[in-house]
Amino acid sequence: MKKYRELFERIISDLEGYSEISIKEAEIGYPSPIDEFKQIESDFQIQLSEDIKAFYTEVGFVSISWSFKHELEIKGKRYQVNGKIYILTLHDSFYGFDNLGWQDVLWFKDLEDQEKMKNLRPFDFYDMEENGCVCFNIDDNKVEKDLIIYSTSEGYHPIKLNIEEYCDLLTQTKGLDQSQYLLVKVPINENEIFQARMADFLPLLIKDKKEFERFRKNGKL
Repeated sequence: MKKYRELFERIISDLEGYSEISIKEAEIGYPSPIDEFKQIESDFQIQLSEDIKAFYTEVGFVSISWSFKHELEIKGKRYQVNGKIYILTLHDSFYGFDNLGWQDVLWFKDLEDQEKMKNLRPFDFYDMEENGCVCFNIDDNKVEKDLIIYSTSEGYHPIKLNIEEYCDLLTQTKGLDQSQYLLVKVPINENEIFQARMADFLPLLIKDKKEFERFRKNGKL
């Protein structure tokens, strides 16, 4: 079984080892109580996956944010390069912030795909400005193993990664801004700033050259 707390402790330790990185926040929350699983299953009439239970019995939440001390420069303009991992508590994931749910955040009353979006529950809410998150998806009264990437600008995209595989990905990227989009084909992949950020800064984070080549190929960097 994956040891998730150790995984995130290692990510923090790795970040602390980079002299070119400034860490802003690094916190791992206590595990979720078992009773919370039962309460959510009862309230939402769903079955939580064993993946979710395995994760949240070790880790209650994760909040890691950092930035490179040097900036990305393109055509005379400078851009700050940041990273963020913001894994929500199980309560916030399912009930929303302040128990308000995800209406007017991930879905709206006049949204064409309203019913599909209602099934999303954010797991890693890494971009508050664009509602960028890696989500759980509820289907047929159970939570699917494979995750969904969603943001206001880039839309809804299934990915063939479960919680364990996504957390393994985070050990490589450390939550580098928008690196999740290397997993899917979206317009941002063609953006000059995105491409430069990935090409210039991912190699500084991913020490395993084979892993970097996999990202480079997928992202067409």
